[in-house]
Amino acid sequence: MIIEKSCRVALILILGLCFLAACGPQPGESKNTKFDTSPMPGVTNFARIDGSSGFAGDSAGFGGATEPSAMAALKNEGFATVINLRLAKERGADIEADRAAAEQAGLKFVHLPFFSQDATPEVVDNFLATVGNADNQPVYIYCGSGTRAVALWMTGRVLVDGWDIETASTEAGSIAAMPERTVALAENIIDSTQP
Repeated sequence: MIIEKSCRVALILILGLCFLAACGPQPGESKNTKFDTSPMPGVTNFARIDGSSGFAGDSAGFGGATEPSAMAALKNEGFATVINLRLAKERGADIEADRAAAEQAGLKFVHLPFFSQDATPEVVDNFLATVGNADNQPVYIYCGSGTRAVALWMTGRVLVDGWDIETASTEAGSIAAMPERTVALAENIIDSTQP
């Protein structure tokens, strides 16, 4: 009777621990991670992640086409650096106007032109070094739709933070406007940059 009662207590404790483990943070996650996809004037597909530590600190923002008029709002949101991945020849891109507005708002401006069909290791290395530099954090990363921005972010989660593809894909899907396209691009980048 006493042994049977002890076994029940042990079983309850084991089940409780299993439940807590399943509901708690998973590898590559923080239980305090917050995703915000509230619209921001002047930004297409704005998203923000807070409380998820890693190669870019605890916070980062993502977006598609970002108008120069949005730079002051990004500064007010606490961003220190904006990283523009757009090519100068993209429709609607005005790199110099973005740079001027960012600098006027007190933001660092970094232009890392990235063509999704040409994910060279140098492009990826420059991105990871820029995002990983503590002096640049928190960063806001943007391109035309947000796909390249989140795909490179996911690449950093795998290559720098050591996340598995599934966990990184789940996070990317929570912040990308086009999750399937974003994850496919990230997987191509990861494959092309690994020896």
